[in-house]
Amino acid sequence: MLKKGVIADNAPPAELLKKIEDGVWIVPCAEEDVQRLQNEYRVTNISRDETTGEALLRVLSEDQPEETAKTVAPTLEDYYLWVFGEQSL
Repeated sequence: MLKKGVIADNAPPAELLKKIEDGVWIVPCAEEDVQRLQNEYRVTNISRDETTGEALLRVLSEDQPEETAKTVAPTLEDYYLWVFGEQSL
């Protein structure tokens, strides 16, 4: 993976994902909290829970963003966004 012409990382996909395995979260929240969380954290996806109607935010963060947040398995897309940060959003 190159970042500004410099090798940012060179490892098999499983090793790349291991580097961020505790940094990808799903945060359930009320619709009125979505904007606040987007302002505070790097939100990479928003979906809806059909059962509860809550928004489900996929968040990249080294620390647990909210008490209700649960870690989820990272994807290569998560890793890419982790490395490139705001440049890629």
